[in-house]
Amino acid sequence: MKAQIKCCYALSSIPQLIAAASMQDPLSDRERECLFWVSEGKTTDEVAVILGVSSNTVNSYITHAIQKFAASNRAMAIATAIRSGII
Repeated sequence: MKAQIKCCYALSSIPQLIAAASMQDPLSDRERECLFWVSEGKTTDEVAVILGVSSNTVNSYITHAIQKFAASNRAMAIATAIRSGII
């Protein structure tokens, strides 16, 4: 009986471990860079100049990061990345 309870407890933690492992760093290098610069207060146009890409490209990277974090906006994506230690 005790062994069964221990097995059930161990198996119940597997979904949490899988979720934590997949959340470690889902971003590409460019998505991470864009979120970093936006978190530093840079505008989309300023980030575009820093990275040498267009502002549409920066917005695309940020949109992908928002989707990967299932965030509703930039601020939420940045907060999630900071809390996760990604930026």
